[in-house]
Amino acid sequence: MDRSIRSEDVIDTLAELISSRGAPQCIRSDNGPEIVSRAIQRWLSQLVINSLYIEPGVLQVGGTGYTLNRRLRSGPIQRA
Repeated sequence: MDRSIRSEDVIDTLAELISSRGAPQCIRSDNGPEIVSRAIQRWLSQLVINSLYIEPGVLQVGGTGYTLNRRLRSGPIQRA
């Protein structure tokens, strides 16, 4: 985890994953600046990998993250 992630760092990490596990048909992510950068989009298009973005506020797609964030904002979890 870091405070800022550069597109070059994302490309390096994805390249390592692709070399060890193979290329996916698409990569689903949020639309953060490090993912929507021209450098990453160009790199993905060269590899013929599609970009799919999670729409902000769509719980069906990113439900786990939204649930976690909601719980963290609401305070300690109450146990029965």
